[in-house]
Amino acid sequence: MVRGRAWIVVVAALAWLAALGWEQAGLAGPAPATVSYATVSSGSVGFLT
Repeated sequence: MVRGRAWIVVVAALAWLAALGWEQAGLAGPAPATVSYATVSSGSVGFLT
């Protein structure tokens, strides 16, 4: 069950970060997904950009 909850949290975080990236960069299409992936890969960099 912990894994299931963690998965939901990860998905929610990715969606939130993608939305932030989309708003700030003003991009469309797959760009938000790329931003969220880069954020997860590099840690807190996404919060700075």
